[in-house]
Amino acid sequence: GWAEQLKQLFAGYVEAKQAQNVLDYDDLLLYWAQMAAEPEIAAHLGGRFDHVLVDEYQDTNRLQASILMALKPDGAGLTVVGDDAQSIYSFRAAEVRNILDFPNQFAQAADVVMLERNYRSTETILAAANAVIGEASER
Repeated sequence: GWAEQLKQLFAGYVEAKQAQNVLDYDDLLLYWAQMAAEPEIAAHLGGRFDHVLVDEYQDTNRLQASILMALKPDGAGLTVVGDDAQSIYSFRAAEVRNILDFPNQFAQAADVVMLERNYRSTETILAAANAVIGEASER
């Protein structure tokens, strides 16, 4: 069936990457995660960056968040930007919990700056969107 065809297709994809000695984005994340899992390497890598900025943090997955936390475990010099109401990539394993839980991930809670002025939408659109968002179980 299609599941077996998909497995064969993926195996062929992996084989082609290896034959060409190339990595895709997921491979890069997995290698970063392996390095970040080693405390000494994570400290060295994190020390190379005074500041780290992640935009669209609501669309990160657990692996990406774990890499970030390993590189900047105390949160110093770390800024994330995002909007939990705009998390649209759960089908690609994005975890909205990453941004919701972010402020309390550190010994000293992160500062949260709310940008509440919208310059792109009319009041009618904003009212409709806010009514839908108001029904969300987590915010």
